[in-house]
Parts: sequence; C-alpha cells; structure tokens
Amino acid sequence: MSRSLVVRTIPMPSRKDVLALYQQGLTTSEVSARLQISPAWARRVHQEFREQGKTRNATTRQRSKKWAAWAEQLREAVNQQPDITLEELEGKLQTGLHLSTLCRALKALKLTRKKRR
Repeated sequence: MSRSLVVRTIPMPSRKDVLALYQQGLTTSEVSARLQISPAWARRVHQEFREQGKTRNATTRQRSKKWAAWAEQLREAVNQQPDITLEELEGKLQTGLHLSTLCRALKALKLTRKKRR
C-alpha cells in the first residue's frame, strides 16, 4: 500500500510585504509568524532596508575574477611557450593562484595549450 504525500507550497512573500508589516509596527516574531518565514530572514530584510534603503533582492554578484589582473601576462606566456604546463605557468608568473583557477582562466580567455607527450 502506497501513501501519497501532499505537499502544499506557500508562495514566498516579497521583501515589500515584510517591510509593510514592519511599518505597521509589528515585531520580528509577529512578521515571521504571519508570513510563515524565518525570523532571521525577516530581520535581515528590515536591517538592509534601514541601513541601505534596499527593497529588492540582489540579482547578481559584482565579483571580479581573481585572475583578471593576470590576463595579459597569461596570454603572453602561452603565446611564447604554447606547450607550457599549469605548474610551469604558475612558476613563471608567480601569481599565487591555484592551478584550477589558472585552468579556468585559460579556458575563459580561449587559450589552448599543446599537450606534451
């Protein structure tokens, strides 16, 4: 005999809904109980509004790549020595970047290396 589990999804309230309840004078516990959200999220929304005037979610991060400062040196090193290994590349440039980061950088820059045998 199988049992079916019925899951009811509750629509996520918007940040504006949370802020509207705070403006009515409700406490964090009252806001979280009424909207069925965590108190931590309600508190964070209210804090971000107070400190930054923020009413919308952040859509994207504005983070720069760690290897971006080395892009030109990477291009030059691979052009000079097309069969360079990642270890040799790191040793030559002394970037302090992890080998997997260098590999992702080369892929993003569309730089291919000849394989040694």
